[in-house]
Amino acid sequence: MNQVFQARKYNSGRLFSGFKASYMILRQHKFPWEYPQKEEAYLCRYDSDRVFRQENERAKACAVKYVGKDYRNEYDLVAWIQKARHEKVISFIQEFIEADSAKQWTGYRIMLTMEQGWPILTLEMYAQTKESNTKVYSRRIAPNVEA
Repeated sequence: MNQVFQARKYNSGRLFSGFKASYMILRQHKFPWEYPQKEEAYLCRYDSDRVFRQENERAKACAVKYVGKDYRNEYDLVAWIQKARHEKVISFIQEFIEADSAKQWTGYRIMLTMEQGWPILTLEMYAQTKESNTKVYSRRIAPNVEA
């Protein structure tokens, strides 16, 4: 069995304090810890800073579409992700990272890294097939998150 990267425990104190945090779990929904090799193609992962750097105007337009006209920066995106409905988050990630639209994405995980006081989101998606019996998790306390 393959394993995804184990996220670090969420600590809200590191969010705005200037502390460095890396791969801290922000949110997940129906995302695996272990999965068989044959499901490797059903996972995708991108970092928000790369998307913003490579396609800034498209990325900003996508963020405004989901967060709303009050979107100013990635801090607003972090706040929106924490309260948005799962369906909206999946749609956002799929559009933001331009994930394969032929796949039926069923889950996601978002990890937060603070770099020089700026949030970087690691956006992951998972497409669980009907034939799959891979166990998935939807909380911050799960095997795919450090205790």
